[in-house]
Amino acid sequence: MSFLNFKVKGLGIAEGWPTRIPEDADVLMIAGPTVAFSKEAQSSLIDFVEKKKGKIFITIDPKGTENFGWLLEKSGYEFVKGPISQVQGQAGMVLAKSFKKHPIEEALTRKDTGTMFPFAGYFVPQTNQGPGGKNLEAYPLMESGGDAILDKNNNGKLDAGEERRNVILGMVLKTVLKVQKESAAANPKTDESKQGLQKDLNSTGLNSDQEVVSQNSEIQKDISQNTNVDSKEEGRVVIFSGTSWITDQFISYGVNYELATSSITWMYQDLSLSSIQPKKEEVNTVSLTDVQKRVVWILGMFIFPGLIAFVSAAMLIQKRRKEGQES
Repeated sequence: MSFLNFKVKGLGIAEGWPTRIPEDADVLMIAGPTVAFSKEAQSSLIDFVEKKKGKIFITIDPKGTENFGWLLEKSGYEFVKGPISQVQGQAGMVLAKSFKKHPIEEALTRKDTGTMFPFAGYFVPQTNQGPGGKNLEAYPLMESGGDAILDKNNNGKLDAGEERRNVILGMVLKTVLKVQKESAAANPKTDESKQGLQKDLNSTGLNSDQEVVSQNSEIQKDISQNTNVDSKEEGRVVIFSGTSWITDQFISYGVNYELATSSITWMYQDLSLSSIQPKKEEVNTVSLTDVQKRVVWILGMFIFPGLIAFVSAAMLIQKRRKEGQES
């Protein structure tokens, strides 16, 4: 964050949390909370996004009790703890290479290498929409690919009763613009047509994953038309279903670093910074051949000690001769 020219400050009681969020807060970073937020904290975060058009970067810890269901339900999604596996024999390891078209994805220079995304859950559409309706647009950003295993016993392989599925690992949530709300109110038939399309898909026997893909393609069209919206006009949330991928242990793998920085810089539509990689100190190493190693060994074991002994003996003899001449 310092590399991106941000000043990082903690958010605690001294700053007014949880009743309020500081006015000078540009981005909130919530990385893997293990204890559920109170109702007061939830309200503060929702107001920060919906009313103040704030930006939040969130990673969920599947082992924790905070699943952000109170935020995800506003977009029609929910979090499932998993576990999921993809790399054969390595329980909980996923190498995600499926990115949806989005400004965050476009800024990734090495997306083919994928994101090392270990020990994570995933997101699924809600089966029953809450009474509050959808106040946030949801757009899947990163998926596991179809070879991910819903690994119930977490042993890193496909067993009887388990299945492979393409699941959502990262999403973008945005506040619905007034223009979109007005157009939705003026065209209620659009939602009806989508519901009709959903029924048609069910009648053809498509499974829930295929339905989600069709829904995502529709969302992708809408998102592509709104990528030029000023970030100050909308609240934005980038949420991931795991936390380990941004820790010191995994941040250097694949495209993890770029994904994290691109997600943050997208909050302000300034994606040029994410392509600047931190300079790493290079240590020059010298490799010796077997012959060179043997020469060095001979020099160290025989030549140099012999030379030292010869010089010492010569100096001692010369000293004794000098003493003999003086006497």
